[in-house]
Amino acid sequence: PSAAEVRARLLDDAAERALSAAAACALDSALLDLEARSAGVALYTRLGGDLGGVVSVAALVGGGTPELLMAEVETAVARGFATLKLKVGGGGLAEDVRRVAAVRAGVGARIRLRLDANRAWTLEESRRALAALAPFDVEYLEEPLRHAEPGTLAELARETSVPLAVDESIVDRADLERLLAAGVRVHVVLKAARVGGPTRMLALARAAAASGLPVVVTDSIESTIGMSVAVHVAA
Repeated sequence: PSAAEVRARLLDDAAERALSAAAACALDSALLDLEARSAGVALYTRLGGDLGGVVSVAALVGGGTPELLMAEVETAVARGFATLKLKVGGGGLAEDVRRVAAVRAGVGARIRLRLDANRAWTLEESRRALAALAPFDVEYLEEPLRHAEPGTLAELARETSVPLAVDESIVDRADLERLLAAGVRVHVVLKAARVGGPTRMLALARAAAASGLPVVVTDSIESTIGMSVAVHVAA
């Protein structure tokens, strides 16, 4: 059997043994890396990629105070990041608006802003937050709804001018199919450690892209190994 066939059998066996998604990701990543090294090619090439340029990377900025936040923003922009991601929903809406407004004013229109609420809000709270944040030219707002039922997410997406994204809502192909069946038009954010490895991650990414949904590859704030997997899948 080929290396890919052996990998597929091992992953099937791992699924039968109820291996956690993170453990399956570690196994899949190690096997793919071994295949790539044995073939003398880069991992992204083994995955079918043909990288002709660079992989654009976003910077996550936080900062517990306005001063620390803007210091992180300035450092990220100085290092060449053209996309910044900022968490919202952890405090009051007024504070979120102040922070996002400060970042947008500090970086101007040339930098893309992504927001992540980590399922902080009810439907009505999400509506108010999206209305308040819409003026700041947000690329997308990730996981606004505390209970992210596909039909409700589709309703919210139709009501707002701010593009939405899902992250925790996608674990497997069935989750993606439920979103598509509900007519949800969102960005799909994928993490290898959550979906069971780069092989499954790439399959989900291709299925989402084939359905016209933009795909973002990320990691779970990991080590160099975890980040490397994300970069190769993105490539």
